[in-house]
Amino acid sequence: MVTIKDVAKKAGVSISTASLVINNKAGVSERLRAKVLAAIEELDYRPNGMARALKSKKSKVLGLIIPDIVNPFFPLVVRGVEAAALRYGYSLILGNTDGKLEEEARYLELFVEKCVDGIIFIPASNFKKNIRTFLRIESPKVVIDRALEGTGLPTVMTDNITGAYLATRHLLANGRRRILFISGPQDLQASQDRYKGYKKALGEFGLDEELVLNGDYTFDSGKRVMEQALKEKLCFDAVFGANDLMALGAMVVLSENKIKIPEDVEVVGYDNILFSSLSKPTLTTVEQPAYQMGYEATRLILRQIYSKKELSECKLLEPKLIVRESSPQQY
Repeated sequence: MVTIKDVAKKAGVSISTASLVINNKAGVSERLRAKVLAAIEELDYRPNGMARALKSKKSKVLGLIIPDIVNPFFPLVVRGVEAAALRYGYSLILGNTDGKLEEEARYLELFVEKCVDGIIFIPASNFKKNIRTFLRIESPKVVIDRALEGTGLPTVMTDNITGAYLATRHLLANGRRRILFISGPQDLQASQDRYKGYKKALGEFGLDEELVLNGDYTFDSGKRVMEQALKEKLCFDAVFGANDLMALGAMVVLSENKIKIPEDVEVVGYDNILFSSLSKPTLTTVEQPAYQMGYEATRLILRQIYSKKELSECKLLEPKLIVRESSPQQY
């Protein structure tokens, strides 16, 4: 590997002079700068990022862990994180866990080994061992989408209670009274909050009978839950999926069973992923500002890096109901 020492020797200058040129600092004549730049090009010198990190105690790299790269919601979050990181001169290492706790733990260890300046985390669950590992890491930390209660960690998420309330209230206002709620994993705060919003809307309309089946935020779980509901002959006139993938999976099964959407059953999802506007019929959904969530999380972590102070801020973004063909507005 070519070192700064080799560059200095080739250019006939001191190591300190070569360093000034490499780091684009003042204090070097144009003649010497040209010689150093020529040596860099001839030797194909690349600065050693790890050595710089050890010297400055900054790697200029952030780590991001997401649970499911296949879910179109998370790539939008990644884009937001990446845009903010690049704007402030940072690179990004992405870890996709596919919801596997062992992969989550591996990426946490990897980011420590790589000396990343901060970690942005979307946990697959509230698995205590991995959460404890995350909390022990000294680098600045931010959580997206899934609050880890009791940790005091800075978090960026959508107001899930309000979002689910808007979705359920829309169906109720349309005259639907037996709304099947397909929930996400019960150990996630986001799932719990969306259930609370669903229940709140039912209460406002004087309804206390709930229809709740649990999914896992995947398309297949939406299909599986709907197949279960039809097999058990559950009586429902609307479906609220706690994310778009589950709602779309449910719509496939409804269509296969000749159940008309929205005439027989209205359907609402959550996230506003691209596919929700491409389905037949198009899917009514609650929009989460995924890109903004990623961008704001990166700004939070950079504030901690530059201020060298821990934050406990929770940034709550507002959801928005997007009405489409699967539940056209009746009021």
